[in-house]
Amino acid sequence: YLVVLVGVFLGFFDFLSVYSILSNLDEFMFRGEEGLFLYKGFLYACIALIFVLAIPKKANFLIAILISSAIVLTLTRGLILATSASVFLLLLTIGNRKQKLKLLGMSAIILVVVTIFLIGISEESIFYREDVGESNQVRIEDTVYMLTHVDAGTAIFGHGFAAPISQTRQNIENTYLWIWWKLGIPGLIFWLTPLVLCTFAFKRIPFNSKHFRLACAFYFSVILIYIQSATNPYLNNPIGLSFVLMAIFSLRKLAMIESGVKAGGLTAPMVIGDIKNA
Repeated sequence: YLVVLVGVFLGFFDFLSVYSILSNLDEFMFRGEEGLFLYKGFLYACIALIFVLAIPKKANFLIAILISSAIVLTLTRGLILATSASVFLLLLTIGNRKQKLKLLGMSAIILVVVTIFLIGISEESIFYREDVGESNQVRIEDTVYMLTHVDAGTAIFGHGFAAPISQTRQNIENTYLWIWWKLGIPGLIFWLTPLVLCTFAFKRIPFNSKHFRLACAFYFSVILIYIQSATNPYLNNPIGLSFVLMAIFSLRKLAMIESGVKAGGLTAPMVIGDIKNA
């Protein structure tokens, strides 16, 4: 992604050629006329950042900067917000008290700087998005429609899969509003169950365990998907759901290793070796 952007900015790639190729695919969305675009699979760049920060290695600082740059250059508010919140919670969990105080101070400074930067974006900037106002308006209209077309029964049990969100839309970006509108409270409980299972397994892995950081990588990646799903439907589609399912069994196996229980016919040391090799 970064190579393509640099190539476009420096003139090595023709933006119109890149646009004509990628715009024919449903997985890509362009941001203005500067060559910036979003690929739906970029969610896994965000997950990669969580893993890189959770499991320290020598080159991880540089890798984290590259991944973070790519995420910011997508100009996708949901991805940036979900990743920032998840990274913050991750670092807050794995750090000591002194590191946590530094993190809170740095986060406050970054929040102020980013807010000033976003407010000051002009129409000439490559970071300016014309569709932000329209996107916000659509979300507001969807919410108003749902709140004005609900009664006690439908608030609990939903309207059904075929119920429109508005006069023209069957689906919306906010996963949780979609689930509530279609399936009601039972639907919300169903889709929150994976998060509950991951939380129970994660809490069984002690802070001083050598598997704790790996568990953090899986758990806070799941948190990322749940936060991101409030702005874009990742949890209830294969992009996000596939990782959530993998995380459930990964955290469960790590918890079983900690408790010394045999997992899938393998002894705990054998499983640990498999995880290290992976």
